[in-house]
Amino acid sequence: MPTVGSIGAIDGSMVAGLMLFGANAKTAVAITVVGRAISYGVSTALGALALALLGGRRVLRMVTEGRTSTAAAG
Repeated sequence: MPTVGSIGAIDGSMVAGLMLFGANAKTAVAITVVGRAISYGVSTALGALALALLGGRRVLRMVTEGRTSTAAAG
């Protein structure tokens, strides 16, 4: 069954795989949660860094103006 961002399917598979290789359920869940937190944290930090390096306010203003002009034209 599809889930939002495949969170249930991927995390469940990670826990099952860790348990298959000998980790108990508590440890497998903890490792999975830490892995997910690192994954989200790193991608969020890199996105913020990219936005800052590209001139965040300018980029956000261009996106906002693009939406406004598209809505006015349509």
